[in-house]
Amino acid sequence: TYYDALKLAEKENNKMLMSTALVNLGSCYHYIARTKTDISHRYEKLMKALSNYNESLELKREINDIVGISGLYINIGNIYEDLENFSTAEIYFNKSIQISEKAGLTHMYVKAYNSLVSLLIKSGYYSKAIKKANASLDIVKENEYLVEENFLYSQLRQAYYKIGDCDKAMEYVDLYLYTKDSIFSIDKEKIMQDLHIRYETEKKQQEIETQQLIIDKQKLESKRQNLIRNTLLTGAGIFAILFLLVFAGYRQKIRSNKLISEKNTSLEQANEEIRSQKEEIESQHIIVVKHKNYIENQKKKIDDSILYDRHIQSALLTSESNLNSLVKEYFLVFLPKEVVSGDFYWAAKLNNKTIIAVADCTGHGVPGAFMSILGTSLLNEIVKRQEVSEPAEILSRLRNSIIE
Repeated sequence: TYYDALKLAEKENNKMLMSTALVNLGSCYHYIARTKTDISHRYEKLMKALSNYNESLELKREINDIVGISGLYINIGNIYEDLENFSTAEIYFNKSIQISEKAGLTHMYVKAYNSLVSLLIKSGYYSKAIKKANASLDIVKENEYLVEENFLYSQLRQAYYKIGDCDKAMEYVDLYLYTKDSIFSIDKEKIMQDLHIRYETEKKQQEIETQQLIIDKQKLESKRQNLIRNTLLTGAGIFAILFLLVFAGYRQKIRSNKLISEKNTSLEQANEEIRSQKEEIESQHIIVVKHKNYIENQKKKIDDSILYDRHIQSALLTSESNLNSLVKEYFLVFLPKEVVSGDFYWAAKLNNKTIIAVADCTGHGVPGAFMSILGTSLLNEIVKRQEVSEPAEILSRLRNSIIE
């Protein structure tokens, strides 16, 4: 598809679209290269990605696309990093930093800086990486780039760990986890806001429809009143004419009676239409009430289901009596953020060895609870049934089982 897009852009000589198609092709080749285990195939895909990026870079220079140029410097730097040509990768990251800073592209500047920090750690320049990370961190905090801040804490944790400063490393572990939870909370809050907006929109729509029904009913009633008034006026006129023309003859009297009969039929039809509209309005009201009851019932079912999930999860956790039989001195702090938890603890005894696991699963609430139930079941299978007692082997099998 990207090749087709490139051909169409070349046919129209649209350099912006040509450069975009080349970037997308390069990204595809780069992604494929990272999935290859064969070195020759991996190298071939990386070189194709590099060629596409360089062609796109020339086009972006021609049209003076500063944002695109800065982004391509980062992409090319990533290619050289994967080729383990760290010095060339650093050159391209610095190029992106320089052009982004000059153009005032703050977010692109931070992205390039973070790529450079990651490269320095990978190539073993830990002190330099720490210095660069702290410089980037000031800008990230100032602009409230929470995701980039979380990434930098991760890199600083790794750098301090590598130079043997475990206290500093743990400090950044705490900051990393704190910002990670903040990102999750923001995402969750956005979802709740979207649901609230959707609910309010639907509620407003129902109010509009109900109001429209009321307006329609009022219009019908007004039409009915006008019809009655007009009919009465017409009837009065007819009677006046009849009174004036009574002496004109019996034939004229018959015609007048026929006209009155037709008007009465029209009036009856109008009344029947009004009754039908009234019944429809009442039917719509019943439907609205049913929808309201359905929503409230669904909410109760969800709440009851989550509470039941909590009972299931509590039953699967190792009981205090089992813990007391396995460990003489311990304390237990278990404070789930949601009704159900993504954290769990587990203990068992095998061949005179006491095995204890404390786990933090990805996510909160029901998704995290599913993962904790899966983790508990797999630990029971590996330790109790397969009789594995070495921590490294347990973790390895647990990892493989989860992937499977």
